Amino acid sequence: MFRFTIRDVLWLTVVVGLGCGWWLDHKRQNAAMSALSESKREAEEKLNRLLIALERRGEKVTFSDMMVGIKGERGAALYGAPSLHGLRRIASPNPPAPAP
Repeated sequence: MFRFTIRDVLWLTVVVGLGCGWWLDHKRQNAAMSALSESKREAEEKLNRLLIALERRGEKVTFSDMMVGIKGERGAALYGAPSLHGLRRIASPNPPAPAP
């Protein structure tokens, strides 16, 4: 019949071990990606609700590379890159001169 040497059994062990390691890593990566996509979906939902609320208040929101601008009846505000404590507010532009 079949005759297996110890070398053949060791090679089989290596191949099975590599296959199991690849499968476990692939499974872990899929779980992390699905959690990330769920988190992204929740963040997009919150952003959409916030934008709708701001639009109802009459505020206009603009986005650029790393800035968010909010302009409304009471003036304008410019926010910079997000930090651990939320958006960092940048100094407001000068208010318009009063009408004569």
